[in-house]
Amino acid sequence: MSSVWIDFFRNQPTPQADWLDRNLGEQNLLVGDLILAEVLRGFRDDTGFNEAKRLLGRLEQVSLGGEGLAVVDCGA
Repeated sequence: MSSVWIDFFRNQPTPQADWLDRNLGEQNLLVGDLILAEVLRGFRDDTGFNEAKRLLGRLEQVSLGGEGLAVVDCGA
């Protein structure tokens, strides 16, 4: 879910974001391209956008709408 990733990148302490933090690198996680798009479009600066894109790019991506739709420059 996008909201879990958003909470994770905003350092919001939720049970789901905490689970994600503990399990990144420990579990095989997937990210849907539409989730990727929603999360990346929420960044207002290039630094956060690029860091999130790098981190999420390490995960196996599941095509829901295609990478062309998912990965766009945040325009910041």
